[in-house]
Amino acid sequence: MVFALHPLVFSSAALLGIAGGVLFGAGSPTDLVWAVVYAVIGSQSAAHVAYWIGRFFGAGLLPEGKQANIIARYAERLRRHSFETIFVMRLLFLPFDLVDYIAGILHINWKAFALATLLGALPGTVAFVSFGASIDLRQLAQGAAPTFNPRVFGFSLALFVISLGIARWLRRREQLQPTPAVQP
Repeated sequence: MVFALHPLVFSSAALLGIAGGVLFGAGSPTDLVWAVVYAVIGSQSAAHVAYWIGRFFGAGLLPEGKQANIIARYAERLRRHSFETIFVMRLLFLPFDLVDYIAGILHINWKAFALATLLGALPGTVAFVSFGASIDLRQLAQGAAPTFNPRVFGFSLALFVISLGIARWLRRREQLQPTPAVQP
C-alpha cells in the first residue's frame, strides 16, 4: 500500500524496493521471490496512480497534433513510440514518478505504458529488492555496519548492469535508424 501511494509524497521507488528486500526478501529464495512479487505489484500500482494523476491534471498542457516547437515535436514522438520510449526509460532507471507523470500528461497509450512499465521496470525492481535482501537485517538492527550476502548482491549488481546495457543497446540501435521528418 505504501508503495502504491509513494507518487503522492515523492519518495524514492528504488529505496522502497530496497526496503522491501531488506524486510521481506532475506532468508530463502522463496522469500526473495515473494518480496519481488510484492514490489512489482506496488511499483505497478504506483506507476498507474501517477499516470492517471498526470493524465487528469495535465489535460491540455501539451496539445496533441503536429506543431513547430521542439517540446511539441518530442511529445508527438513519445506518443508515436510509446512502448519503446517508456521501456527504455525504465531500463535507464530514470526517475520512476517523473516518467509516469509525463506519460499521463502526454496521453501516452495506456496499454503500451502498462506493458512497457511492467517489462522495463522488472529488472530494476528485481535488482533493488535483491540488493535489499542481501543486507543482514540483524546487524543493521544492532547498529552495526551490515554485511552483504555476496551471491544475492552479485545477482543484484549483474541485473543492474544488464539492464543498463540493454537500454544502451536499444538507444544506439534507435539512433542508427533514420527518423522521418515531422512536418510543422
